[in-house]
Amino acid sequence: METKKFEPAFQMIANTIAKINVVNTINNISNTQDLHRSFSINVKDLYIEEHEEYKSAGLDVEIITLIEEKNTENPKKFEMQLIITGIFKDLADTPNDEFEEKLKLNGVAALYSIARGCVTNISSQTLAEGKVVLPLVNFIEAKKDLETE
Repeated sequence: METKKFEPAFQMIANTIAKINVVNTINNISNTQDLHRSFSINVKDLYIEEHEEYKSAGLDVEIITLIEEKNTENPKKFEMQLIITGIFKDLADTPNDEFEEKLKLNGVAALYSIARGCVTNISSQTLAEGKVVLPLVNFIEAKKDLETE
């Protein structure tokens, strides 16, 4: 199947890691350990620029990962803050509110999928044993929460 005929005008044209912060004191993580695990996604910045032939937008998404021991006074932990930036484009006549909706759903989903690989790779290099895999997210449902925050 040739995907070209299914490509929308909305496209991600570039992405970069804008910030990485890692704190690691736990050293080993396995799926069998009883650890507190939390993950969050935040839209940090979204801006749209209009050009003659197209619109472009920048989108910064922050992913925070925290895995730590439970019920200890000074828990060992793996904590990562990652901000990933994407540049997107769409048709010049796309209304800004429609473009913003695409960014909040498809743009965040695209950047999160890239962040999943980054977190897995960085955690496997940071930990002596194990790795962190971000969970899959239903972005249709997540978009509702992102809009209320």
